[in-house]
This record gives sequence, structure tokens and C-alpha cells, in this order.
Amino acid sequence: MCISLHEQVEETFGYYHPATFTLKWLMISIFTSLKKYDEAETLCSRILGGFNDDSDVNEAEGRAKRSFTLLLARICMLRGQTEKGEKLLLGPSASSHATGISGSLLEKHLTSRLWTQYLSQDMSRDMQAWIESHLVKEETGKAGSCQQPFNILCNRIYMSLSQNEIEKAKDLLVEAREMFDRANSEDYAKASMFSDLAALYIKLDEYGDLKVLCDDATTGDWESLWQSDVRFSCIVVLIRCYVHWNRGELDETVDLCQRALEMPHNSRELGSAPKRYLLIVLASVYMQQGKLLEAEKQLVAAIQETRELKKKRCMSANYEPVLTSMSVLAECYNRKGEQDGVQRCLKLVERCQRELLNARQGGLNI
Repeated sequence: MCISLHEQVEETFGYYHPATFTLKWLMISIFTSLKKYDEAETLCSRILGGFNDDSDVNEAEGRAKRSFTLLLARICMLRGQTEKGEKLLLGPSASSHATGISGSLLEKHLTSRLWTQYLSQDMSRDMQAWIESHLVKEETGKAGSCQQPFNILCNRIYMSLSQNEIEKAKDLLVEAREMFDRANSEDYAKASMFSDLAALYIKLDEYGDLKVLCDDATTGDWESLWQSDVRFSCIVVLIRCYVHWNRGELDETVDLCQRALEMPHNSRELGSAPKRYLLIVLASVYMQQGKLLEAEKQLVAAIQETRELKKKRCMSANYEPVLTSMSVLAECYNRKGEQDGVQRCLKLVERCQRELLNARQGGLNI
């Protein structure tokens, strides 16, 4: 449908019209969200090939070229092609005509993606300079006034981690926690701040502080906030499970997962995605306890939740976490010599893989 509409729009308005570029952007975004990176990259490269190579281009064309260059860089990052994405970010087509809302928003998302690529390795000086420049623009309001100081501080922490400045990162994390504590408990933004702060505690192995953060999230004056938001309450539960699990408190992890799954509002509103993760966590703990049949029951339920999610969103990649866990369970059965359990797991994995193949080929979406 998008392809047909795209042809009509381009014929009506012309190649360089904003409506044409918007629809092209939408098509690439759809391909990317479906993890069809080959199609997304091909279309993005074809669009970039239609721009003039010389630097003497008008401002509108320059912004469009910059935006699609950043979009291509993002696709490369998602594919794990860090070096290729780096070259695109540092190239002249990404740095010229540095104004424009689209480019600025993409820079914001790209910097978030960059941390996962560089935290385990050294970041090149050129990339450090690029990110420093981006952070300066954020702090001066040039990259979007909606960027909160808390988010900028989190970016600074990740930057320090990528440069192996651990003590500096820890000092900044203390500052971030103080900023979080000062935030109005009635402000819904505090929920997203919680997730960012928890991720940083995990990255820095500060599990004591993370436990305190989780305890505070379920008590005090903002308890009603997270309890009223099902998705956020699930995030709190998952992080609390992670804390217990990391401390070897397996019974506490099981109890927390079971209580979350049994809560009345969860059965009505939780939805497939958060519930699926709770089931996978519960299955993983059961495997660690040697309760393989219980683990299998949880993973079968997680697969059913995944099917429900696919019906709504058509995202075949949602199968990957639960299939990985099912493969691990098959190995556990094999080590105990329980071949019936191995066969049950492998048959279920094979069935799900067929469903994945059908989905990717445009078949039944079940």
C-alpha cells in the first residue's frame, strides 16, 4: 500500500517535495521496525543517490540529505555495522546543513544507540568529538529544548563510561539520583527517569543503590503513580526481580514474578509483551532451581503471549527471547537424560520457527 501511494505522491508532487520525502521516510521506518534491514538500507541508499553530490545545494535539500544520511547510519547501527555507521555520521553529508528538527531528533536517538556499541570498547576520538558536540548543542538548547537536564546528565555518564572514566561516571550518577529524588512525584516523566537510572546502576554494578531505588519505587508518595500505570509497574517488577536474582535470592524472585502475574490488573491490562518477559524470567529461575517441567510451562505460556502480540503488531522478532530460553531448557533436559523433554522443546522451537518463516514471507500471522 505504501509503495503504491509513494508512486502516486511522487508523480503528483515531484521527487523533492516534502510530502514525497515524508512517505519515503515512513516506508524506511516500517522496514526498519520489521527488521527488514536489507530493504530499508536499499531504499535509503537509493534516495541518497538522487541528491546532488556537490556542496552547493539549497537548504531544504541539504536538510533532507542530512536526515536520510542519519537514518542510514541508524540502520547500520541496528545491524551492528558500527564502523559503517561511524563513517556516515562523520561524513560531510551528515555534518553540513546541521539545522533542522528531523536531524536533531535522529542525533538524539543515534547517541542512545551508540552507547551500546561502544561501552565495551574504546571510542575513536572523532566519535568522541561528534558526541561532545551533540551534547553541547543539547545543553545550549540547539538540539531541542525538550531535552531534560536529567537525560543530558545520563548521556554524560555514558560518555564517561565509554572513556573508562569510572569514578567520574559514579560521581555523575550520584548527581543524577539527586535530580531524580527532587523530581515531582506526580510528574509522569519520573517513570521514564526511573528506567534510565536503573539501567545506569546495573551498568555500574551498584546493586545496593538499585535495590534502594526499587524499594522507594514501591513505597512513599509516588507509589500510586507506578501502580496506576501497568507498563511501568511491570518495569519496576522486572528490575526488582533482577536485583533479587543477582543477589541469589531465587525464592524471592519466583514469589515476586508470581504475584505480579496473579494481580487482577495484570490479567486484564498487562498485555502480552510485559507478561511475556515475566514468564521468561520465571522460567529462567525455575531452570536454575532444576524445576524443568515448571520452566517448560512458563515458556509455553510465554510463546502463547508472543503469538497474541504478533497478531496485534506483526513483529516476528518477538519470538527470539523465548526461543532462546526454550533451547536452553532443551539442553537442561538433555543433561539430565530426559529425552522426552528435549523432544518437546525442539518440536515447539521448530513449530515457532515455521511460524516465523511464514510471517517473514507474508504468510499467516499466527
